[in-house]
Amino acid sequence: GRLDLTGTYLVSVTGLGRLRVDNNGDGIATDSYGQRRLTQHRLRFQPAATLEEGLTLKADVQLASGYLAAEGPAPRLAPFGPPRSEAAAAFGERQVWRDQLALRQAFIDWRTPIGAVLVGRMVSQWGLGLLANGGEGDLQDWGGVRFGADRNFGDVVNRLLFATRPLAFVWDEPWAHRWTLALGADIVERDERTDLGRDDFAWQAIGALRYQHDGREAGAYVAYRDLTDRRDDTLEVLALDLFGKGAWRLGDLELSAAGEVALVTGETTLARNNAFTGQIEVDQLGYLARGGARYLPWDIGVDLEVGYASGDSNPNDGTLRSFTFDPTYNPSLILFTELRAAETVAGAANASDPARVGYPPDSVQLLPTGGAVQNAIYVRPTVRAGLDRLLPARFGAVSARIALLYAVAEEDLVDPFASTLAGGVAVNHQGGDGAERELGLELDAGLDYALAVAPWAEAELSVQYGRLWPGAAFDNGLGRAHPAIDAWFVRLLVRWLPPPEARP
Repeated sequence: GRLDLTGTYLVSVTGLGRLRVDNNGDGIATDSYGQRRLTQHRLRFQPAATLEEGLTLKADVQLASGYLAAEGPAPRLAPFGPPRSEAAAAFGERQVWRDQLALRQAFIDWRTPIGAVLVGRMVSQWGLGLLANGGEGDLQDWGGVRFGADRNFGDVVNRLLFATRPLAFVWDEPWAHRWTLALGADIVERDERTDLGRDDFAWQAIGALRYQHDGREAGAYVAYRDLTDRRDDTLEVLALDLFGKGAWRLGDLELSAAGEVALVTGETTLARNNAFTGQIEVDQLGYLARGGARYLPWDIGVDLEVGYASGDSNPNDGTLRSFTFDPTYNPSLILFTELRAAETVAGAANASDPARVGYPPDSVQLLPTGGAVQNAIYVRPTVRAGLDRLLPARFGAVSARIALLYAVAEEDLVDPFASTLAGGVAVNHQGGDGAERELGLELDAGLDYALAVAPWAEAELSVQYGRLWPGAAFDNGLGRAHPAIDAWFVRLLVRWLPPPEARP
């Protein structure tokens, strides 16, 4: 037997400009989200014990996570997050420390002559993370990982899965060994919409077919989910997800491409409203496409990403069309992760205010985006450069990137409560014209420094800055544009590696 142990400590600090979230205040303070500074951390260990040849026990133990310091959002908004609904500075409250000790993963990986069997608790990840995202991307381009209700947990399932290469039993050709078929069943432990510990119960059946060869892969993923949540609302959907990626070398030029498209259909009562009080049809579509080129002698490259998430401008009909990316996928620092997240929290708070409404419809719970891309089309070119040649190797590796994101809404941006007050006219979350779809232009820049501090440890420091010029979709009821928003983000990740002799 053998025991390998990897540990990581991640700490990040975020600073934000003022986020105007609705049209209910004086235009200075009471219409602001209120949270400007945030310090988060996560300490975890990932042991892997090889019990015998082909049989391994793997785990991910989270020893600490959450907030080292935080400014709480405005009191009227705090109960309706994410983002960061439990933050505030009330460190003594039980909820704040709820996930300080968590067993994120504990499963058996058994490799047999006919395939692999995985049993236990594990993260759920597929493709680029558009639909299923385990939140393992500590070093993503922009910002920090966002797990579930803004906790360091990820998409976690209790899973039984069998994976095999069926064609290899019929043909002994190399191509036959490149196809993998996986079938499994899950009880969902936790993701952005489900928490088993809070009486949400969801089970799902999954299947995946994947082709892998020479760094290139493509595949299809199918999931059927049946959910009954703590409010006795139900969700029964079928998700189909297609994914592919690859890289090709042409002399000194390296080309790359990746893409993912997800279609979700079914029915739910989660989106019940005043007009439709029974089952609501689900019809959602989202995709990502990315292509790039890098000139190897100079270690400089450019890539272009396009993202799409279907929207739903009518919250009072019988169909739920809004597709939501997994909130861990951050295409930028501010627009979706901060501003859209904050104003949709305000939308839920306003629609649930007992002084204004008698009993809010169930669909209110779907308003907060949690920082995810929703009802949007965006394009994002990025220039990347490795700067290692500027430093001796012993001083570590330096890289830089700069990205420009432009986004529009796919459907009108409609705040249900504000639109009702306006007599059914499309009004956005800030009281402006809901037919205005321009979300804005964002410029982000990042500088990363990585250093192997010892043969068994490494560290990476990332400093990021962004500025968002919000579009007309954020104009308020007086026609005033949302001022530009600045944000900065600093992240330090320290990783303890197994000693070289213990590495596979």
